[in-house]
Amino acid sequence: MHFNAEAASQNKKTVQCYICLQYNHIAKYCKTKQQICAKCGDNHRIEQCTAANDAIKCNNCKGKHLATANDFPNFLEQKKRMLNLINQYSSTSSPTTTTPLLHDRNEFPSLPNMYQSQQGHLHYDIFDELINLLTTKMEKIIEETTKRLFETLINNDATSSSSFSDSDEDIHILQELLDDDLIECVEDDSPTFEINDYEAKLDWILGSQPLLSFITNVETHPTIGTINGHELLTFDITIGAEPKATSPRLSLNFKIVKWPKFRSKLAQQLTLWNNDLSLNSPLDVEDYSILIANSIMLATQEAVPTSTPPSKSYALTKGSSKFLHATSHTTTLFADYFENDVYSCTDDTLPFHDQVTSQASNIKNNNITFSNTRKWKQITIEEVKYHIKQLRNSSAGPGNIHNRCLKNSSELLIQHLTKLFNQILKQGYIPTK
Repeated sequence: MHFNAEAASQNKKTVQCYICLQYNHIAKYCKTKQQICAKCGDNHRIEQCTAANDAIKCNNCKGKHLATANDFPNFLEQKKRMLNLINQYSSTSSPTTTTPLLHDRNEFPSLPNMYQSQQGHLHYDIFDELINLLTTKMEKIIEETTKRLFETLINNDATSSSSFSDSDEDIHILQELLDDDLIECVEDDSPTFEINDYEAKLDWILGSQPLLSFITNVETHPTIGTINGHELLTFDITIGAEPKATSPRLSLNFKIVKWPKFRSKLAQQLTLWNNDLSLNSPLDVEDYSILIANSIMLATQEAVPTSTPPSKSYALTKGSSKFLHATSHTTTLFADYFENDVYSCTDDTLPFHDQVTSQASNIKNNNITFSNTRKWKQITIEEVKYHIKQLRNSSAGPGNIHNRCLKNSSELLIQHLTKLFNQILKQGYIPTK
C-alpha cells in the first residue's frame, strides 16, 4: 500500500478570543467570560453597540479601528510571532554535526575528584529526602481530598435519592429506623436500577421482629431496568403517636386578662387568713396551702377569661389507664418512702437537691443519725421571686393554677408563699394538695 507524501499545511491564522478579543487563547479557555464590544470596548455585543463610526475604539491598543481588524500593529505582531513559531518547528533543514576532537577539553571534560563525587552524593541524598517528604505530604493531601470528595458525593446522592420517595417524612422515618438498627440495607454495591444516569438501591431487608407489627402492604414489583435481578420491594411503615387526649386543664385567654383586677381579688382572698394563727401541725400546713391555692383560683376565675368552656368528664386513654394501674402500687411506696424517710429529719443548709441526695444516701448506707435540733436555712422572699420568675409562661400546674398568674401576683402572695415554704421545711411535711 502506497501513500503520496505531501507537505504539512500549517494554520497561520492568528488565534483571537471572540469574547474578550485578546490573543493566544480561544473562548473556551477565556477567564473573563464577559463580552467585549469590538467597536467601542464596552461590555456588550457589537450588534447592540450604538456608538458612532467616528467613536470607534480598539480595546487592545486604543486605536481608532475595530478590535477584530487585521491591519493594526497588534494583529501584525501576533501574526509575525505565529509565523516564527511555525518556521522554527517545521523547518526541514538540520545543522551539520562534526566529529569532536579527541583532546578537546570542552568536548571531553575532566572527571570530578573524590570530594566532588561525595558532595554530589550528598546533594542527591538531600534531593531524595525532599522528594520523599513532598511525596508523603501530597499523598496525605490527596487522601483527605478524596475522602471529602466521597463524602460530598454520598451526601449529594442521598439528597437526590429523596426525590424518588413519596415524601420527606417517609425518608426521615426510614433513616431513623436504619440508624436504630431496626432495618438493614443489602451489603451489595450493585444498584437496583438506573434511571437517567441515576443509580438507586431500594431493596431493604427487615432486621428485627418487633418492626413486623408496623409493616403493611408489602408488595414486590417486576425488575424495571435492573441488570442484576433484584426485585423492588415496597411496604408501608405506620409509626406515629397515639391521638392526644383532651386536656382537662382550662384554656385561659391571657390576651384580654385584667391583671389589676386579678391582684385585687387575690389580696382580698389572702386577707381572710389569720396571720396570728401558728402552724404547729401538718393539718395547719394543709389548711394554709389550700387557702393560698383557692385564693389564686378565685382570682383567676374572676380576672382571666377562658377560651373554651371546661369539660366536666374526661376519659383516660387505654395506655394511660394501663400505666396507672401497673404503677399505682410502686408510686404509693415511693411516696411513703420519700415523705417518711427523706423528710423525717431536717438536714444541713445545703441547697434542696443536695439535701435530698445526701439524705437518701445516708438512709441507704444506714448511717443516718436523727437529731432534735433543726437547722434549716430560712427561704427568703428574694428566692421565691427568683424561682417564680424562671417559670415558663406556657405551663399550668396542678389545679389549673397557671404560671402567668404566679408571675403577675402581688407582694402579699409572695409573703404567704415564703411563709408556707418555711413551715413545710420546719414541719418536714409536704401538703397533698
